[in-house]
Order: sequence, then C-alpha cells, then structure tokens
Amino acid sequence: MTRPEVCASTGEIPGTLLAMQDLQKKVVVVTGAASGIGRAMADAFAKEGALLVIADIETDPLKIAEHEIRASGVEVLAVRTDVGDPGSVAALAQGCATFLLSDQAACEREAQ
Repeated sequence: MTRPEVCASTGEIPGTLLAMQDLQKKVVVVTGAASGIGRAMADAFAKEGALLVIADIETDPLKIAEHEIRASGVEVLAVRTDVGDPGSVAALAQGCATFLLSDQAACEREAQ
C-alpha cells in the first residue's frame, strides 16, 4: 500500500474533506464519544475549536465525557443515542439542530 502524498506547504493530504483548521465554531457530531476512538476524536475536535455534539449508548460514561469536555471550555451537547434505533438517531439529529440554532442565536447576540 502506498502512502498518500502530503502538501508541503499545508501538511494536508489532497482530497481530504475538511482540514482541522477549518473546524473553528463548526458543529461536529461524534458517535461512540464516551470512550475509545470516539472519545479521542471528540477531544481532538474540541482542541480545534469545534462545537461538539457527542453521542453514545452508555449514559454514565457519556455524562463524564460531557463534563470533562465542557470543563476544558468547549461548548458540548451530550445525547444518549443508540445508532441502531432510528428514533434515537432522529432525536440526535433534533438535538444537533437545536444546538446549532442556539449557538447561532448566541452569535447574533454577541454581534449586537
């Protein structure tokens, strides 16, 4: 397997969808965010200034992740979600929409 070429000036791999520096104040949804790779991804997105919606089926670890991420100064919404249940995923989507709209309202208040 060959390694992808990396742009010398930006350090990015051409063709990737979104460079990490583009995440400032963007809403990022991470499923499986209470532990493991999902938690590591949530932490990485948080460090880049993203607004986080974290989801997991495990309630207690999700609450802990939410608390720790919020304590680092990042806006975060935690939604218990079973990705195998369409109704649960719909509730996650609704939570994301509400989170996005409330952040937009806060931005408009700051601009006034």
